[in-house]
Amino acid sequence: MQNESEQQPPLLLGADVAIPEGWRSLAIEIAQELTKLSLPTGYRIEKVFRIDEHMYVYSNSECLGDTESVLRNRVYEIINSKCQKASHACMSCGQTGKTLFENDQWGVFCDQHIPSGALDLYARFDRIPLEELDRKALYAEFPSLPALQLRPGWLPLIKFLMQELTAVGFNSDLYRILQVKEKFASLAFYVYSTDPDLKRQKLVNALIDAARHRSATMCEVCGERGSLWIHAGWWNTACPQHVPSGAKTPAEYWGKSGG
Repeated sequence: MQNESEQQPPLLLGADVAIPEGWRSLAIEIAQELTKLSLPTGYRIEKVFRIDEHMYVYSNSECLGDTESVLRNRVYEIINSKCQKASHACMSCGQTGKTLFENDQWGVFCDQHIPSGALDLYARFDRIPLEELDRKALYAEFPSLPALQLRPGWLPLIKFLMQELTAVGFNSDLYRILQVKEKFASLAFYVYSTDPDLKRQKLVNALIDAARHRSATMCEVCGERGSLWIHAGWWNTACPQHVPSGAKTPAEYWGKSGG
């Protein structure tokens, strides 16, 4: 992008831009929309970069001043909205894509630009077989599991995750599972690794990420399709049958509280 300076908005001139081709139009849109604001003369975008399937934008926002809260919020809204779009935009062409694990990291690709060997881990975890599980039997099959601080609806998810981890070489000689629990209505699965194979480490972490992503749509009570509810300040993922009495959707909860 820096070789095309004549086509860039002024706010991007001199910026360190290291993002896939498919996201470049979003970076330009950010600069164009920010240019329409009454920004201080010294404001500039310093860096635009990628981490996995996310785009990040750094700017010298400190020059906006503490009193410019409305302006600061508008700058944040513009940058955040485009970065959110990037998380669903193909990194090759910019069209709508899906999140895949490829080349040891998460990326976003449309059907026409899926790289060879990319893994659709989200889809794999979407097909978890639901079954009633006995915790003792689960511990017997996977003795490295610590006490599970979660409700029974997620036990099939834990079993499926452990099967997937074991299949890629996860074992007690290389990994120690520190804690498995529910946290903010999604799965928290913490491990300590001494695995010298960094590629396998990244795949292990990706499988855990996929399990956490799936848990956010899996009823904690029965495992059926669910969504986020808030009850007495506690977050729950629940299907329609197991929504706690008096619980509210996030929109209802935050709308009422003014958050």
